[in-house]
Amino acid sequence: MSPAETAAPQFPPVSYADWRARVESELGDDAPRRLRRESLEGLVVEPLYSSDHLPAGVPLPRFARVPGPWRIWQELPIGAGAAGQAALARERSRDLGGIWLRATDEAADAAALATLLGSVLAGGGVEVVLEHAGEPLAGAALLVAGAQAAGTAPDRLAGCLGCDPLGALARRGRLSGSASEQLVAAARWALDQAPGLRAGLVSTAPYADAGADSTQEIAYALATGAEALRPLLAAGLTAETAASQLLVSITVGRDLYLQVAKLRALRLTWGMLLASLDAPP
Repeated sequence: MSPAETAAPQFPPVSYADWRARVESELGDDAPRRLRRESLEGLVVEPLYSSDHLPAGVPLPRFARVPGPWRIWQELPIGAGAAGQAALARERSRDLGGIWLRATDEAADAAALATLLGSVLAGGGVEVVLEHAGEPLAGAALLVAGAQAAGTAPDRLAGCLGCDPLGALARRGRLSGSASEQLVAAARWALDQAPGLRAGLVSTAPYADAGADSTQEIAYALATGAEALRPLLAAGLTAETAASQLLVSITVGRDLYLQVAKLRALRLTWGMLLASLDAPP
């Protein structure tokens, strides 16, 4: 008999209304203050959320079921060198799912990246993303060259080239006028030469690092995604193909429940954005 089956007779279901009434009776006049709090974003956080506490008739967009379990990614600066390579080798034996590389130094080169990646990519099954603060195609070329120097051909790579024109602009304050065209060129190259790679990155990290709250992060993700989709669609890619070329990344902080709510809200609103283009979820 499972623990749930054992506990079921002892703990019958309790409705939200009954739970609320019991708690309020114990807290007395102090109940309103203690049962609700306000987040930094000005959102009211309830003490408990249950299936019978949701507003009736709220329309929710469609979801896509993601196959497979959660996988762990390791984040490293591109200049981590031999120490970073050793760390990745250790994680490789623990079902490493991917490598998230951050490159804020324009002087980073393919040799340093090859040293970091070493033989980690050789066995396959590990994705790699380069979040680059410079020109989109420069970062994409750096990732491909580093992987090739480490012995992995482009058609065997999986992950994302990390082309994020708006993110780079937010971090540096400047970017060439051809950034959107660079994203399109990277997408065309990936579709033709490296089907396991996505070209565009939609990352909220630059905005979170600058102090954006959860609500603002979602807004920046949606605005960035829409701005990235426009040139891809204008270049003749179908909505489904254009959407499949984007990888979405959002930061997660310490407030577990609020952060889970942020992830769910982004999933819902991102689905709405794709639905507006007739793209699958």
